[in-house]
Amino acid sequence: MRFSEAHFYYNAILSAMPDAVSVCKPDVRGTNSRIFIVTNSAGDRRVFRFNTRPVAHRNHDIGLVLAAHGINAPRVQLHLYKGQYFESYPYIGGKSMAEAISGNLSQGQILDMYAGIATKMRELSEIPLRDFETIGNKDCHAVAKSNFMNKRPSPILGTIVKWGTQILNIGDKSVCHCDLTPGNIMMDKDNNISAILDLNAISIANINFSAAITGNALAKYQLSPDDFYSVCHDVMPYEINQKKIKLASAVLNFYFPRYIHIQQK
Repeated sequence: MRFSEAHFYYNAILSAMPDAVSVCKPDVRGTNSRIFIVTNSAGDRRVFRFNTRPVAHRNHDIGLVLAAHGINAPRVQLHLYKGQYFESYPYIGGKSMAEAISGNLSQGQILDMYAGIATKMRELSEIPLRDFETIGNKDCHAVAKSNFMNKRPSPILGTIVKWGTQILNIGDKSVCHCDLTPGNIMMDKDNNISAILDLNAISIANINFSAAITGNALAKYQLSPDDFYSVCHDVMPYEINQKKIKLASAVLNFYFPRYIHIQQK
């Protein structure tokens, strides 16, 4: 991060939290460079995240919807500094599921984590779609394109990701978290899920597609996607199509990463 950029973020944070005494980056590999953990003189900590105006407002609105349905997620406050929108929310203590997985867990504990993820997916899917009617980028393919272009600014690749996601996402829709990775799940001391993060990935999607994305994320942590799909089948109140999940998973693993790799050469 350039000095001028870091200086701007620091001043923006001070405008929202004048008594800040410590500003640091999260000690988590792969964290977005525009996320900061800030501590004030009273010892209170908040997370600050710099976003575009639509993303910041959307995260704020989604947090309110989730809270109304009893799902623990960041309660976002919006801020504006010299034309830059950013959000903040109270720091959520504990450890991420990614950190918990790195510990010495039994197979039973891991399966309990799977059940916790599937339960959160079920709770999200039970939110009425009408509650999301006023939230922008509510469809999974629109959110995928937006997130992709924020990370890799290419209109062509963004459009391809949008089309591919739209095709894979055919079927009955519900509210889903399409990036429910171990890094976006916070755990308490008993390894139960205490909160879910990355609200911008919450959208209207097919539950099978959402499960495929989550299974792929778990595989990166050397956990079994098939075991997760079996747990989903037991926890969800409706049929989970494992064939469709595996097809979507194969496409996600092969086509998109391969295309991105080719374009970056």
